[in-house]
Amino acid sequence: MKYIPIILILIASCTADVNRTYDKRETFETNTKNPQGELRAKDTLTDSNYLKRNMVSEEIKKGRELFNAKCNSCHELNKRVTGPALANIGEKRDREWLYAFIRNSDSIINVAKDSIAVSVYKQYGEARMSLYPDLTNDEIDYILSYCDGAVMINKVVECY
Repeated sequence: MKYIPIILILIASCTADVNRTYDKRETFETNTKNPQGELRAKDTLTDSNYLKRNMVSEEIKKGRELFNAKCNSCHELNKRVTGPALANIGEKRDREWLYAFIRNSDSIINVAKDSIAVSVYKQYGEARMSLYPDLTNDEIDYILSYCDGAVMINKVVECY
């Protein structure tokens, strides 16, 4: 008889542990799925990969592809290399100027004698930029959106 209270306490504690394990599991499942079962815990607003995946528009994705194909050998977003860093370049220069410079920097430097273009040319050791007369305004806009948008997305992600 004197062991019955101890046995009851043991049974109660084992049952409580089972319930706690179940509750933890239930809580975990609640946190990893939305009501439709689609959203996982790793896909939360505090997850930088989720933010980057979902904040990147199709325009920025196209821009990244074009940037990697045409610009990446001489430019980076936040670092000077052969050419200047291009982060926020769309905010620093007029769109029409950028269209003309990207397509044919030589004519802007040598024919138009544009003071900004000449300054950049001299600042980077008179390295000639590749000519891209085949790029459309839309394609250049995609590249500029990537240069501006990627920086903004990274700043937002750094906040989390």
